[in-house]
Amino acid sequence: MASVAANDVKAVAVDVGLASPLRVASTGVDTHRPRVALPARSATLVRVAGLAVLCAATLVAPALLLVWMPIVLGVPHIASDIRFLVLPLPRRQVVISLGACAALVALKTVSLASGVALVQSEMVVVGLWLVGLIALDRPTQRSHALQRHARVKRRSKLVWPFVAFAAMTIVALPLQFAIVAAFAHNVVAVIAWVVVKRPGRRQALAMVAVLAAAVALLIVAGPAVASVTGGASSPWLTVDKAAHVMFGGVPLPAARALMIAFTFLQAVHYAVWLDWVPRGAPRMPTKPWLLVVAGTLVVLTAGLVDPVWARTTYLALATFHIYLELVVLAARGARRLQ
Repeated sequence: MASVAANDVKAVAVDVGLASPLRVASTGVDTHRPRVALPARSATLVRVAGLAVLCAATLVAPALLLVWMPIVLGVPHIASDIRFLVLPLPRRQVVISLGACAALVALKTVSLASGVALVQSEMVVVGLWLVGLIALDRPTQRSHALQRHARVKRRSKLVWPFVAFAAMTIVALPLQFAIVAAFAHNVVAVIAWVVVKRPGRRQALAMVAVLAAAVALLIVAGPAVASVTGGASSPWLTVDKAAHVMFGGVPLPAARALMIAFTFLQAVHYAVWLDWVPRGAPRMPTKPWLLVVAGTLVVLTAGLVDPVWARTTYLALATFHIYLELVVLAARGARRLQ
């Protein structure tokens, strides 16, 4: 009983929010107000319930989710990406990250307007972005102290060879990297949650186990249930058509099952960035919040006019956030080795 009570006390995250003046000045948010988060056990139950709802929705109407999730939730989740991954970086890394994002959006805009694929140029930007973040990273004082130990020195020396190899691979195999990144980024969101929020080991393992079980259920039963409910098709997109694009070359029954599982993971991706990561954080300042609302309304209005065009255009212009998550998380991992 004592251990259970200790765990419950430890799980309750009470933050009285004595934020530094620099933090308040940089974010425009006064975090002095106390914030009380749910106990870890209760938070896990809430997330499991949310995953169950997303799994059920994916079973019933995967085609609708594929069309409307990006249109409705795309802009807010990118804003959360930037808020929780980019803005906490040192100023120079924020500048290079925002510059890389702007360059990627510009390249994609030119590609959409001209019909010319610029994947190679995009991957050059991503490779330089990764190298730039690592080069601008300043080890903390604790890192300097730890570097007295030979083992940490050896680990630090391995960072740059890995970074150089990763950057060269990205540039040398642009299409392959883009495909792998597109498939991986839904799972990367869960990794980002672990890195940013640092949940307890049991909580993280529980969520991974529930996700794995849901994916297995969707692969096995998803196609049959979606065909019975009619959710495998919509006026704008069918699961089979999306599966043909995403999993070209895979037999249709398997591709259909994988597409339904991918739809669920995409929904989880949005849940992570719109609920799991922001939960307990200060509210977004008014001006950025209004900008996010305006962007969402623009995409939603376009979706009401032509959902297919709005979804396709948004997903194309938003591909930069896939690389944002990978690059920033890779830079944070490299920092731990320095």
